[in-house]
Amino acid sequence: MMTTRYVWKSVCNDMARDDSQLLMEDMKVFVIVKSQQVPCSVCALTRPHKMPYQL
Repeated sequence: MMTTRYVWKSVCNDMARDDSQLLMEDMKVFVIVKSQQVPCSVCALTRPHKMPYQL
């Protein structure tokens, strides 16, 4: 499976260290959550089905 390549663009040059740290702190933060499908053992449905299980 090929990964997507991103083109990096310069946002600012010659910025003070304190200002650059503030800029990095304000950037969007995201969390990656991985899960897999496992047989459900919680509910009372008669037919077999799967539920997501977080790793």
